[in-house]
Amino acid sequence: MTETEPPTVKDLLGHILDNGGTFNKVELKYSATEGYSLFASEELKAGEVAISVPYSLCLSVDSILKGPLSVVLDVCPDIMAYPDEVLAMALMCSAYPEESIQAKHIASLPKTFNTPVFWSVEELDDLKGSMIWNLTNMMKNQITSDWNSIHAPLGMDITLITTSFFSHK
Repeated sequence: MTETEPPTVKDLLGHILDNGGTFNKVELKYSATEGYSLFASEELKAGEVAISVPYSLCLSVDSILKGPLSVVLDVCPDIMAYPDEVLAMALMCSAYPEESIQAKHIASLPKTFNTPVFWSVEELDDLKGSMIWNLTNMMKNQITSDWNSIHAPLGMDITLITTSFFSHK
């Protein structure tokens, strides 16, 4: 590991090791263009485990069910059919308190993203006719559909959800 690593990355790796995780034949490297990535430091054999992270440290629907956001899931159990949306909702709501076992993982996540989904129409038009343009438009449509069919209906009972959520904090 390099000295340029932010403390959050070092904290996360130490946290994983302190809680039973392992890193075998891998090292963390930094690239100015790609950020931090794990690389094999020596040859790995087929089936050899390079990294293990205890499930209890992972962001998961199970960990959300044990936290304050579980009241939203109690009020709107249908959202459980969309586990990726449950995870997104938990991250958007900062449902993992700083003292949670997942806090170091969350602190290490990127704060910004540069992806064509967030580009302006003009910027995206430069890619018109390419597979990236097609995939980006498909993703934008899916995001809109998910918002309309999953997240917006949650707002219908916002008073009940908000009251329940904040009364459990």
